[in-house]
Amino acid sequence: MKPKILIDRDIPFIQGVLEPLAEVCYLPAKAITPEACHDAKALIIRTRTACNQDLLEGSQVELIASATVGTDHINRDFCKTNNIAVANAPGCNAWAVVQWVTSALYLVTRQLPIPLSQLRIGIVGCGAVGRCLHATLTALGVHTILVDPPLQAQGGKGYTSLAMVQQFCDIITFHVPFTYSDQSRYPTYHLADEHFFYGLERRPFILNSSRGGVVDDYALLRALERKQIRGYCLDVYENEQDVSPALLEPALLSTPHIAGYSIEGKQAATAAVLQAVCSHFGWPKLLPKLEVDETQRPFNAGLSISDLAKTYDIRKDSLALKAQPYALEQLRSHYAYRHDWQAYEFGNCKLSIQDPLG
Repeated sequence: MKPKILIDRDIPFIQGVLEPLAEVCYLPAKAITPEACHDAKALIIRTRTACNQDLLEGSQVELIASATVGTDHINRDFCKTNNIAVANAPGCNAWAVVQWVTSALYLVTRQLPIPLSQLRIGIVGCGAVGRCLHATLTALGVHTILVDPPLQAQGGKGYTSLAMVQQFCDIITFHVPFTYSDQSRYPTYHLADEHFFYGLERRPFILNSSRGGVVDDYALLRALERKQIRGYCLDVYENEQDVSPALLEPALLSTPHIAGYSIEGKQAATAAVLQAVCSHFGWPKLLPKLEVDETQRPFNAGLSISDLAKTYDIRKDSLALKAQPYALEQLRSHYAYRHDWQAYEFGNCKLSIQDPLG
């Protein structure tokens, strides 16, 4: 008998792939309920599905595969206790997020009196996104200051304290997972809070494309009003079901949680969850069902920050959310995935940036 698998219908490149081996049911995230999960063996989800005791107790679920980088929507303790395997897609959208950050930086630098090469940029969190961003900025000749307490505690070199970022940086960008104090020695909930903003010395720009709640949104707005910061760019928000227009309107950029929404990133995420499902059930490897022509690569002439920013019109996404501040979920769900840099040819060669951290 084929196992039943529930799949969030907004996950791309997956429809038709598992059907020969499983009973597949595609549902909107809101319809992935305890009743729907009761006889399912596996869930393939996004962050919009909270996988906890309320959803899973009494179900037959053996595997949760999340086509996302983060897993804070999954109660891993409950899953461990109930022998439910958990898989995700770490690093799948790193280059897409770096593309978002770089496009934002290009617009930020136009607001500042000195060029990018003379700025200090603080990167808080040096996982896949932070490392790729660091590599990109280093290739562009930009000075970065890196903060990652967990990696530093493991003996990583080149990291400093958040206080150094507060003191010396003109731009601070966050790329950390979302954790509370009872989940981690290094909690990130409200990492940038009232106290953080009072400790700033250079009136930086703040960028958050990591997780809503890493930055205290209302402390951020008050920091702007008090002129503790020059401005901010956001892709994530504490309450994405009801984002305040008061937060969106003064932002230099405010996009609807789509920083990682590239064709290549989504393809990688779907490949990761398919691999997890196939491994769990002992099936042969299955690949995403591509719906794009990979033989036609976009072309970009150069590798300056302005050239890189041309690959993604971030202002269009920002204007769309500001015009419809209560339509974040709709804009996100119907987003037309863009190509990230992995698809581009730059001056007749593919983008190649080496990670200086190894």
